[in-house]
Amino acid sequence: MSNELRLRQLQQDAQSTASNLQRLMQQATKVDEHLSQINQMDPADRSPQASLSELRFQLSLLAAPVNAVATQLSKVEPLLASTVQSLKATPAPPHAQAAALPAVRPPESHRLSHENVASVLGHLTPWQLTQLWPSIDTSIFLQSAATYTHLVIDCADETARRMWEAMQLPVAYRWGQRACNLKALRVRVPCGRPDWCLGIWVAILEGQADHGTLEELSFKSVIQRSCSVIPFPTPASTPLPAPSSPVNFPALKTVTGLPPACARVRRGREWATPNLNTLTLLENVGADAVMEWVKGCGGGRLKAVDLGGHSVLAAVEALSVLPVGSSLSRLRSLRGINVWAAGADAIQQLCETLVARGVQAKLDHASLDIMPPEWLSFWQRREVLADSGRIEQVADLAAAVVHPDTLLKKGPCFSTIGVVPFLAALKSHLTTSTPLGEAILQFHVSSAALASAEGLSEWELGGRAADLPACLGVYFNLHGEVDASSCDVLFCNAIAIMASCMHLKGNHTSSMCFWSNAVASNMQRRFRAHQPSDKLGFFSMESTSLRLNRPL
Repeated sequence: MSNELRLRQLQQDAQSTASNLQRLMQQATKVDEHLSQINQMDPADRSPQASLSELRFQLSLLAAPVNAVATQLSKVEPLLASTVQSLKATPAPPHAQAAALPAVRPPESHRLSHENVASVLGHLTPWQLTQLWPSIDTSIFLQSAATYTHLVIDCADETARRMWEAMQLPVAYRWGQRACNLKALRVRVPCGRPDWCLGIWVAILEGQADHGTLEELSFKSVIQRSCSVIPFPTPASTPLPAPSSPVNFPALKTVTGLPPACARVRRGREWATPNLNTLTLLENVGADAVMEWVKGCGGGRLKAVDLGGHSVLAAVEALSVLPVGSSLSRLRSLRGINVWAAGADAIQQLCETLVARGVQAKLDHASLDIMPPEWLSFWQRREVLADSGRIEQVADLAAAVVHPDTLLKKGPCFSTIGVVPFLAALKSHLTTSTPLGEAILQFHVSSAALASAEGLSEWELGGRAADLPACLGVYFNLHGEVDASSCDVLFCNAIAIMASCMHLKGNHTSSMCFWSNAVASNMQRRFRAHQPSDKLGFFSMESTSLRLNRPL
């Protein structure tokens, strides 16, 4: 296109803009006259209340477009002035034009390609890139947005927070459409305000869905360092209406830190996440929201799930929305289920639900919340651990769904209720205690589990004690009841285990406390009749604790 033709088009555009500006000024003059009349009104005049309300409504409609036009003109006018000034060049005389040398153009290899420019501009935020849009080619603008691979909706940075709050939801949706290579979308919300910019990230998420590249969606609660206060109601907390057709996220693999307010947004929106393998929910997420997220993971890819602290029955209800067969066959970690607080029937239902969906000897044992938390009182822990029916169901659950290799790993041991072999539990305690050699080991054991230990191959240490680190003492807490017919086996096993622990280096005492008075009474009678001859043993603590001491 020649310069003459470009100039003609430019002049036509300028004339059209001038005509519109003139029309705007005429309308502004008329509006200004009306505003002057309002300012001259006398408060003593008794104007109808309805007329005043209508007038105020009309002014509210006028304020927003007037402010928008004034703001836009104030931004564009300096740019327009500088551009016009740069075009006011004094024409060179004819002889000078003839003598002028040809313009020097750098070689093609020295100029940045569109791809390189787009790669550089792709590090800018959406609003920074938008400010450059008038001065760059549209193709470069779109190509720059397409280079986004990670996008952070951040409340910690004051400037970023205000820009995200001011963004319109349709604009956010278009940014999702432009970010055709987006891999990770991270949302940093203020503490206590998880619905901050909820509509923004939902719009970006659904706008990007057609490209199918998003792999990670994560949430994190952060403390604001700035003094500004986020207004109420929370900005951009209401999403766009749900799409009329299903939205598919084929590449989405990880959703972590999902707070309740954000988890609920999936209700009524047909999202499909067939390849999701990691799902982490925070506390207090409603059961219906949990079911929506679990239901969308029907592709059988789930490997790690954290339900955020639900009861066993609520977890069973949520997991039951998945089809029977192999929908959970890849599951390796299952957290956030309060197994320790459930009864025997609920634990049995959980076991049946998992096994029916392909979870068989695959879970990491440490992921199951089997043992009561530390914040429970001693008597609450005792009540939980004394339920023999519950203990048997926990053992059945672990035997059915826990991978046997994970029982032998070093780490926190919930084994001592009869689920994990005693030797593995002992190794775990000895190798994780600090400082080494000064630990007094405490175990919580099911009386029923100890009474049924056949052959004691997993309980007696024998020569293996020489290979274990030293300790100062071993203390067993036995919970639950046993039948009278099992008391003889329980007593023999208890003596054998305690005597075996005396082989540990540095250990001078092995104790076993029976928290059932009936069991303690039976053990005391048998101890008096069969007191070990090679060890010094006695009952203490009101005849509920059996102790073996190493002779001096």
